Amino acid sequence: MWHADRLPVEFTAASLALLCAVMLIRLPLVRETATERQINQFVLGATISALLREPAIAQAIAPLIPGGTLVIFDIWHFSFLLTCVVCLSLFFFRDGRPIKQARRLYHYWLIAGCASGVSFFFLSHSARQKGLLLPDALGWQYAVYFCLYCSVPIVGCLYALWHLLSLRTRVTNWQERNVVWIMFVVAVGGAITMGMLASGALVATLGVDNGFTREVEIRAGGELILPFMALAFVMLIPSSIRALTELFRIDEVSQGVRALRPMWLDLAATATPEKILQESWTTRVCAKPHIRNHRRRIEIHDAIGTVSRFAAPVPDQLDGLIETTVPEHQQEDVYLAAELILAARYLNSAGGVKSAGEPRYGAREVVDIDALVQVWELARSLVNVTETPTPAAWAG
Repeated sequence: MWHADRLPVEFTAASLALLCAVMLIRLPLVRETATERQINQFVLGATISALLREPAIAQAIAPLIPGGTLVIFDIWHFSFLLTCVVCLSLFFFRDGRPIKQARRLYHYWLIAGCASGVSFFFLSHSARQKGLLLPDALGWQYAVYFCLYCSVPIVGCLYALWHLLSLRTRVTNWQERNVVWIMFVVAVGGAITMGMLASGALVATLGVDNGFTREVEIRAGGELILPFMALAFVMLIPSSIRALTELFRIDEVSQGVRALRPMWLDLAATATPEKILQESWTTRVCAKPHIRNHRRRIEIHDAIGTVSRFAAPVPDQLDGLIETTVPEHQQEDVYLAAELILAARYLNSAGGVKSAGEPRYGAREVVDIDALVQVWELARSLVNVTETPTPAAWAG
């Protein structure tokens, strides 16, 4: 078994919890764009690597894995290597190169990463036969193994540093600046750590046994992977929180959708149900808030176009009530909202547009929906305290 962590147990537990929480949130909830899906690949690989690398977890699942912890040692190195390839590819698609070239470059690195990962099992075979980890068995395989293992992370860190030089001049707020600094710290720390690991393996293979090589042997157990991963995952906390607020409909856009609901119920759902976009119930419920907001506004806009053709000036009693109770700057919007509410109730009582007879007016094309939303409840309450015309009176 590789060396146990020298990190505090509380830090290890908190970091693993952060990784697992971000993974469980992002994989199902944050996957709309190609970038988000790429980041999710990184999140999945990083979490698997960190969990398999944890000595307590590795020992717990060792009986289920042929070869036990000796094979798990290679598996988590392999998964971490592929995670670094995915992380490196994020820059390929954002450094200005053509998309086809970026995709081809990513595939080359992915093939190289898989080939290196498979070679881990062959390079450690002789050590496993002796019941030893590769750092304990030494030999030339030790140097080759960790030079291959460290090459991708080192290249990725150096590439990230080069990319950050241009990125830092384009940040526009403190959040972006913090992300750039976190990326900088992760890249510098990762390059130094992986460089020390590769050079220590080379020196140990030459027969040198000193404090440096012994420290590298301990680091070969991946002790510092968890802090680096936890720091990287800090950048993903805002998007994860945003995904949760959208899931529970407490984000700003969802609040706007709820504000539209009374108006939508009166106009689209009640008066012109045929104007409602025909999606399945699951599609409507599971759609992202901005999609639901856009769809609901379209449905309201279409309903207003139909309902307004049957609108007429409000009754005198309601007109007087609006004049005396509504602030002057809102009266025009309240008049329009009241006319639409009365017209919608007429259409509903008449059995729909097809049974309502000839429209009285042309459709209103331009309507400030947000202004109507602000006064809709007020207009509805005023209509409710006055006598709504009967369908016969309305048609007459």
